[in-house]
Amino acid sequence: MKLRNIITGLALLAAVSVSAQYDLNAAAEEYKTEVEASIKKMNGNDKHNSGPEPFKEFIAKFSTDENFMNERIALDAAAREKYADMLTPSTFTAKLPVIADNNGTEDVYYQIWDEMQFHTVHLNCCWDGVLENNIIFMKKNGKWYLDSITE
Repeated sequence: MKLRNIITGLALLAAVSVSAQYDLNAAAEEYKTEVEASIKKMNGNDKHNSGPEPFKEFIAKFSTDENFMNERIALDAAAREKYADMLTPSTFTAKLPVIADNNGTEDVYYQIWDEMQFHTVHLNCCWDGVLENNIIFMKKNGKWYLDSITE
């Protein structure tokens, strides 16, 4: 009897574990569609890609050239220090969903292009649909800059 209870308990635990993993995978697939749509829009011919410095050209260079990136970060010294781990070129791209460790639990992490206007573009960094950071780019005097990062 005791052995049967143990086996039943283990089977139930395994079923719950598989169910939780399935939910994470389903969420990742859902977010993947959103991220891909945001990449398509970011690369489109909307207002943010007009003018002498289209955003898509700016972000391509910003996310690969560290010197250019550092020239175009308009954060004060305190913000630069606070977000130092984020201020690397590879941070500033949309990222397809991945299941990763989020302070001891597995969640879906992704980055998505959000608001895209003539003078403003937002890159949202999210854990399982919850915004962790909003990276805001602004156009000033015809050039794009990383203007702020919010939590």
